[in-house]
Amino acid sequence: MAKFSFPVNALRSGEFFESDLFAGKDFLLRQGHKVTPELLIRLKKQGLKELSTRLESLAVRMRERMSAIPDEARATLADNRDAILDELNVAPVLARDKYEQAVEAVKSSLHDVADGTLDNFGDLWQTAEMIAETAIYSGAELLKPLDIPSPEDYYSFHTVNVTLLMAGVFSTVCGAVGKVQAAMGCLMHDLGKAFVPADVLFKRGALSPAEYALIKNHVSHSTRLIGECGEVHDSVRGMVSGHHEKFNGTGYPDGLSGDEIPYLARWLTACDVYDALTTSRAYQSRIAPPIALELISQSSGSQFDPDCTKKMQERLGAYPVGSFLLLDGERFALVTRVFPDEGLYRAEAQLISFENGSPKPAGPVSLSSREEVLDTIDV
Repeated sequence: MAKFSFPVNALRSGEFFESDLFAGKDFLLRQGHKVTPELLIRLKKQGLKELSTRLESLAVRMRERMSAIPDEARATLADNRDAILDELNVAPVLARDKYEQAVEAVKSSLHDVADGTLDNFGDLWQTAEMIAETAIYSGAELLKPLDIPSPEDYYSFHTVNVTLLMAGVFSTVCGAVGKVQAAMGCLMHDLGKAFVPADVLFKRGALSPAEYALIKNHVSHSTRLIGECGEVHDSVRGMVSGHHEKFNGTGYPDGLSGDEIPYLARWLTACDVYDALTTSRAYQSRIAPPIALELISQSSGSQFDPDCTKKMQERLGAYPVGSFLLLDGERFALVTRVFPDEGLYRAEAQLISFENGSPKPAGPVSLSSREEVLDTIDV
């Protein structure tokens, strides 16, 4: 029986299909089974470009879905996003020059760790203070680069993004320890990755047990660095040592569970995973923020503290500022403000028109429900 192909990027979380789906010769999804965030992530990690089905009408429908957003339009939107936001006076959580300064500080620290020359955390403390003092919470407005220059730069950018989530967007959870200490915990949590060989750290495909053990050891390396390079608050130490613990006790390195896991470490875990899911990496392309939130919510009580997942939805919303959306009538929109306290899908956006091939603001639109958005545009 003939099979008909369509792009894997046409899949959407939560959908059911009237025909089996195949990945090559293998069954991927049985008729009537739901597409899950876990399935989407697995497909992105495998790098599959196309799926197939025996129902031609389904394949046609999926191809038409993708043709609504040509590759040229995606590239143009990505190239012009920051310029449009500037034109609309939408400021980032952290000014771009300060963001780049923070990334360079983390990158320099990772290099010093790898070379064995890191003897204090002076640059990171200055960066933590700068982020804590200047990060602005403005309607869960979290701007980050759409593209990272090279795979080797991923952890520098990722570290800063996680710090902005914690010290900027979720500043109210920092409590008595303060935003500077919480920011420092975020900046230090992946320093131990400098001891992991690059071919393991950026490997495409499944890790062997030995390779996974090398990855897991980054936590003990990071914790050791704290003792060797200066005194830090116990909350910072707890963030670094506990950010891979799971709420149900199945994490590492100590198998802590529930309230045994330091409070800020539980938050760091949620921020760490959210940014990792919504940022492209060498072995995995980004997934849409609503799917990332859905996946984190599904793991509430197992991997994540339920209170963290609930508050993450309440503060971030489904569509962060800077997200491109596809609305009915083949209209593009760029999210400029969110109101997560008023509902997960409540946002203000700017319609985007193409004039002479360049995207331009074309008037505001208010969104309040999931049904108003046909798709998030992965640019």
